[in-house]
Amino acid sequence: MKRIEIIAEIANAHQGKPEIAIEIANKAINANVDAIKFQIYTADDLLTPTHSRYNHFKNQSFSKEEWSYIFNNINLEKVNVYADIFGSESLEIAKKLNIDGYKIHFSDLLNTPLLNTISSLGKTILIGTGGGT
Repeated sequence: MKRIEIIAEIANAHQGKPEIAIEIANKAINANVDAIKFQIYTADDLLTPTHSRYNHFKNQSFSKEEWSYIFNNINLEKVNVYADIFGSESLEIAKKLNIDGYKIHFSDLLNTPLLNTISSLGKTILIGTGGGT
């Protein structure tokens, strides 16, 4: 029998505030979801420093220390944790957090080095195809 997994998408609802990320994650866990999914990224993974939205994403992203703080303050025993990753820097953060799986954004469908690295980790891989051709 196939099992449906309910994943609570945290995304950027935290607006760059670790306490809000913790609160949202814990509320989702208390609602008995099967998994939670964050977006782990750095501004440098997404954009060049001259891009008009660079500072926006820099302000919304968490440092390695903030991610550790978040993960230390949510009940990880009851859920799987997945993360969208957007490049090598965010992949390294996610690996250190020992998440259960990775989501590949459609913009990385042809990023062979990233795909090869993720596939070698032996974790669940979710693939976003919206916008892909």
